[in-house]
Amino acid sequence: MVIPRLRLVDYLEDNEVFLWLRSRLVPGQRRAPHCHDFYELFWVEQGTCVHTLADQSSGKQRDEVLPTGTLVFIRPDDAHCLRARGGDCSIINIALPAATVDFLASRYGSVLSGQAFWSVAPDPAKVSLGSADLRSLAAWSVRLERAGRGQLVLDAFLLAVFGLLTSDEPLPLGVEDGPAWLVEACRSLHRPERARLGVRGFVALSGCAPEHVSRVTRRWTGKTPSDLVREARLRLAAGHLTTTDAAIAEIAAEVGLNNLSHFYRLFKETYGMTPKAYRQQNRRDLVSSV
Repeated sequence: MVIPRLRLVDYLEDNEVFLWLRSRLVPGQRRAPHCHDFYELFWVEQGTCVHTLADQSSGKQRDEVLPTGTLVFIRPDDAHCLRARGGDCSIINIALPAATVDFLASRYGSVLSGQAFWSVAPDPAKVSLGSADLRSLAAWSVRLERAGRGQLVLDAFLLAVFGLLTSDEPLPLGVEDGPAWLVEACRSLHRPERARLGVRGFVALSGCAPEHVSRVTRRWTGKTPSDLVREARLRLAAGHLTTTDAAIAEIAAEVGLNNLSHFYRLFKETYGMTPKAYRQQNRRDLVSSV
């Protein structure tokens, strides 16, 4: 199977260093997989799309469904194409030169290792954006559309995107020395939308077989993927309890623990008190320290 390779230079005008494009996909419209000599990121602005990934050596293809708010980082050798699913779909694409990504890797590689364009997983890295992050990207989209396609605005945009990915939350002990896919999977658990997906989402992000994920996770952390997911969910819930007025049932659902009695049991086992008591105590502690 011959997969065409697109060249960024063929799409740029004079003095442009990147391409911004809004694409509207309609049902029934199909495109053939392609790869690039450049990097690309895109996010689903509205609707749902099917992302087809092709293996360049075998020609085999597989589909993944991307809902609204999914941000995807495409590497040059990732052969792919998109089509709408169930209705019209709007995609924002940013194509950028390899030199820009290489520079960012040299400067921020230690922070972004294993994430975004630098994922070592077979499939391109994906992030499920929350509503606030999606609004932030929408604002950037307007700016990119109106601004000249210069290096300064591109660098500012990319740093904003990478800021959405990084977190000050600590990684499990031992993870930083492990494979890049494990680092990326553990970082993803800092986001409620990833934690909600549970072990299934953890394994899917790795791009590896479940047995391999379990074995490698145990080796580097001493814990199972289930342990890591449970700890992340409870940590997120504890943060929501002290910083929001949301009902406890809503918080439990937000982190993927829909069985309220199960949530109460896990929370008390971890923190030694009920969610309500934890909220009351930590809010008192917060007030007394101000």
